[in-house]
Amino acid sequence: MINTSYQNLVGDFKFIYDDYSESDYVYKDVVFTSKEQLAVFRKLKELINTCYKKHINFKPYIIALEFCLTTHKKIYINGKYYTFNLACEMLNLHPDIIRLRLMYELCLQKCRVPLEYLNSDIKINIDIISEMLLDISNFNIIEVANYIYTHPSVTIDYITARFDKSGELIWKLIMRGYVIDDDKFLYFTGRNPKIKKINWVTIL
Repeated sequence: MINTSYQNLVGDFKFIYDDYSESDYVYKDVVFTSKEQLAVFRKLKELINTCYKKHINFKPYIIALEFCLTTHKKIYINGKYYTFNLACEMLNLHPDIIRLRLMYELCLQKCRVPLEYLNSDIKINIDIISEMLLDISNFNIIEVANYIYTHPSVTIDYITARFDKSGELIWKLIMRGYVIDDDKFLYFTGRNPKIKKINWVTIL
């Protein structure tokens, strides 16, 4: 299993060629099992970083957003086509967790996503918010949470206009740490979910 991490993919962590050995497929302290695996890692890192970089061309920005925030968009890497989920799975990463951390980065960088160009079809993994389900019986909160998750930087006004009585639900999501309100722009970033199926050492 690759001992990789979200920090390798997102943030100020830059690719340094001095730390790359093509013969051993090594990146920093990460050892890859094949050239293909390393190629997927580098492309995935590039696309994730493109999602929140400023002053870039619009077209590659939208391509990166569609790839990371949908399940159908495919990218050609080293002779094969990969969706975001397949790329993450090849690296032993949990795609839902990587997406949540990307949402946090979008919020941190105050990125206002042009949602009219984004046809997101992802859904919240129920395991991630299972703790919330235990003490909130209102099913509408899942619908609201999922909409915020699939539409990062959606405004509070838009949500309250779209969903009846959603003001209280938004407040609950914010107070429990699942959603961040950045000047009335909402991001579903999740908390630190305790999911037994996930090896947090290899993911984060």
